[in-house]
Amino acid sequence: RAEADAGRAIAPGNITVARLLEEWATKALPNRRGGRLEASTLGVHRAAIRALTGPTARLASRRIRDLTADHVDAALERLAAEGKGRSRRTIASYRATLAAALDWARRRRWITINVARDAELPVSARSAETGRTMTVDEARAFLAAAEGTRFAAMWITMLHLGLRPGEAAGLSWQDVDLEAGIVHVARGR
Repeated sequence: RAEADAGRAIAPGNITVARLLEEWATKALPNRRGGRLEASTLGVHRAAIRALTGPTARLASRRIRDLTADHVDAALERLAAEGKGRSRRTIASYRATLAAALDWARRRRWITINVARDAELPVSARSAETGRTMTVDEARAFLAAAEGTRFAAMWITMLHLGLRPGEAAGLSWQDVDLEAGIVHVARGR
């Protein structure tokens, strides 16, 4: 460690958080789930990396061997307070991305502990907005307005089965068993 501090050697634990996240995103992330991560999942990790390496978090230049749970707590607190404030779910996804990258570094023995796993979500992170369910009259009006449109079948399916847009868009005829009256939701888009 003294050699690395003096600039004579670059030990793996001497890399910065920004460099770790870059290495993890290019080497480990593409291999998760057998290389079949959904584009939306990749987008969540990329957004987290941008936030964690941005100026608000103040983590980018910190060495991973010197990183503490307090540093992560403070970064998450700053990110939660920035702008209009981020939701707890968003802040949790940032922590999860950092924890995954630090796990990767720990498995390579670059660090001995994963401090992101000990970090707390900030109390100031706003709660996610509660979804609102349609009333029966609103659902009838929606179906009447959707009738004859290009996506009428999708809207009807979503409403009757409670599917999310990506789940409905991911359906194909092989997912539908008309005789048994079963729809298998196997993927999303």
